[in-house]
Amino acid sequence: MMKRTRKQQGFTLLEVMIAVGILAIALAGIMHTSISNSRNLFRFQEKTYAHWVGLNAIAEIQLAEERLAPGIRRGSEVMLNREFFWTIRIAQTETPYFFTLEVDVSDRPDGVPLTFIMAYTQGGE
Repeated sequence: MMKRTRKQQGFTLLEVMIAVGILAIALAGIMHTSISNSRNLFRFQEKTYAHWVGLNAIAEIQLAEERLAPGIRRGSEVMLNREFFWTIRIAQTETPYFFTLEVDVSDRPDGVPLTFIMAYTQGGE
């Protein structure tokens, strides 16, 4: 008597389990990358908004009709429904009537700065 061999149809349980395991590892990596990119995007948006707030603070000082004096100014601004806090250090340069403006912008009062901007301006006469 001859034995008939059956032609195999489909996959074995072991093959299916290995394929599902590989797929799970790949999906976990994709999810991790996606979550990381979302966090980076949020951080980049925060830093961009903070930079705009800092530039606005510098523009307000440069456009003001007042004589500048060395010192520190603090304030806040709401941009895109978020409040940012800025600190500007004004220092006299070696050139008369020219000042250095150093701006830190944070998302909390006395928080870690999200951005730092340095500018120069004329302050009187």
